[in-house]
Amino acid sequence: MWLDASDSSTVQLTSGLVSQWGDKSGNNNHAIQNTASYRPTYSNNSIVFDGIDDYLESGSDSTLDTNTMSWFAVFDYDGITTVPSILFRSSYASGADFKSNILTGLFNHDSGVIASHARDPNGTFIETEHPSTTTPSKISTVWNAPNISSWLNVGTEETTPNATAVPSGHEFTVIGKNSFSTPFFWNGKRIYL
Repeated sequence: MWLDASDSSTVQLTSGLVSQWGDKSGNNNHAIQNTASYRPTYSNNSIVFDGIDDYLESGSDSTLDTNTMSWFAVFDYDGITTVPSILFRSSYASGADFKSNILTGLFNHDSGVIASHARDPNGTFIETEHPSTTTPSKISTVWNAPNISSWLNVGTEETTPNATAVPSGHEFTVIGKNSFSTPFFWNGKRIYL
């Protein structure tokens, strides 16, 4: 999946709101929102999530059934909150004994850190953490089991071992909220994923 809001040709608007963010990878794994009231806005080459109920979702992608992957995101967060705020999460049918439905992702922690995460086979959360920021930022993450590593704004590498879950049956990826019942909506802009 490759989402790039700076390429306006990949952003489909319906009644002025984002109904689809097109996948530039050629795999047609577009992020969509069919419910008008949950659609984010598009402004200044950015997808803008309101932190209340905006999100997009992509379908299943078997190429994500691996514990060797990377993600890169350019984002702007509108404020540190007392609850987590999810940039994206991927859900799998299996791969960990617990919480395969939130196996990988990137979020702003309620403790004031931005974290990339994966899991171990038991479902234990394995994450890298960087101080939260309210300025435009970029984060690069590499999950190459057993380690997950990330860099915020090309800064210091944070590496955590034991991320050894083996994801299987990728179901969907949610952008702008959680992949299970407690939504934890993202409040800010998403430029690139």
